[in-house]
Amino acid sequence: MALRVRLKTSMKSSLKWYKPVDGNIHAYINHYVTDALFVLAVIALLMLGVDWVSALSKVGLLTLGARLATKFSGPDTDLIHSVNVRAWGNFGWIWAPYREFIAKGHRGLLSHGITAPRSWRRYPRRVLFVKLFGTLIGTGVRTLYLLVLLLVITLSLDWVLGFVLVSDKVIGFVLSEIALYLLIGFATSDLLHVSYDRVTSHR
Repeated sequence: MALRVRLKTSMKSSLKWYKPVDGNIHAYINHYVTDALFVLAVIALLMLGVDWVSALSKVGLLTLGARLATKFSGPDTDLIHSVNVRAWGNFGWIWAPYREFIAKGHRGLLSHGITAPRSWRRYPRRVLFVKLFGTLIGTGVRTLYLLVLLLVITLSLDWVLGFVLVSDKVIGFVLSEIALYLLIGFATSDLLHVSYDRVTSHR
């Protein structure tokens, strides 16, 4: 019994190095893994006969989306001193309403998504589905949050200018194919982030 307790204590202390206290480890993992995944995606598209310029542009947007999410809008925006919040510099306060009124705590449903219940362990397909798509809740909430802020700013600019200009361009971009690829990159980054959290915390 004493040996078992010592082993558990040793395992917990050894995992502390891997805990992303300041988010840097999340950034390293996300960058390396997403780069590898997207290189494979380029190769796959080329093998399917897709034009190399088109393949590189699409995968480039995916990579850019993943990098932006890892830096500025990852799941840890629910923490006041996270790398994501600090990346905004003097504008880090824009995440305060999200943190206080939406996320309401670290690793919650609206920041890190849902996890499969323990009773589902006998159903590997269900567990895999939740692991792959459960994080989309957090991705969607943060993306919508940023879009609302952006629309408020652009509508204010239109009001100051006296005619509609900026908001129309923003809405056009949001509905474009470019925005879709960026969003897929966001989701990929968040999936890697939450997966690492679950591995290190045994969730």
